Amino acid sequence: MVFASRFVKMTRSIFIVLAVGFLFSSRTLVAKPSDETTQIWKFPSKDGVTQISLTSFKGEGYASLGIWSEGGAHPSMKEEAVFFDQVLGSLPQGVSLDRLSFIQLRLQEPDVLKQVAGYAAQSKKWRPALKSKSVPEVYGLITDFLNKSNAYADLNTTFVKHGLMIHVAGVEKVNVQDFSKSGASCPPATNCQGLLVPSDAQV
Repeated sequence: MVFASRFVKMTRSIFIVLAVGFLFSSRTLVAKPSDETTQIWKFPSKDGVTQISLTSFKGEGYASLGIWSEGGAHPSMKEEAVFFDQVLGSLPQGVSLDRLSFIQLRLQEPDVLKQVAGYAAQSKKWRPALKSKSVPEVYGLITDFLNKSNAYADLNTTFVKHGLMIHVAGVEKVNVQDFSKSGASCPPATNCQGLLVPSDAQV
């Protein structure tokens, strides 16, 4: 899950506190019948279509965005950043930028997967975490890889343009694949043979 915060002085320290607070609140994770998907934007491509939805959480005072692709479409993060730029510039009446609190997306962008694979290959903690089968540790490392690699830098640039900043607060439902299928180059002095790296996740 990716959280958005208002871009003001000392936003980083304020944002981390807000992210932690929301992360442990089930209200941001579970949609209720009273919640409403107010609008869906569609971005067709030769391989399929990418959609971004806006959901208003009634009574909570905030809203979220969700992005997913269908029909074999796998846009890059740079392409998705362009889609979000259009969405943020055309929010419906009654939904202000101040209400946006988080974004739900899939870890499927080819460029992002490559960056995460590279970080996993160089991490001294990644292999032991996989071997231990500790879900909190594995998910925490992937979250760390996403933030430290600036994998969502293009997306953050788009949100900063609209007065917001983003930060990856967590992942779930992770799938893995062999490093050789990630499209990433094995870092120097690193053994990537048989290494499993993320291939999909909910962010």
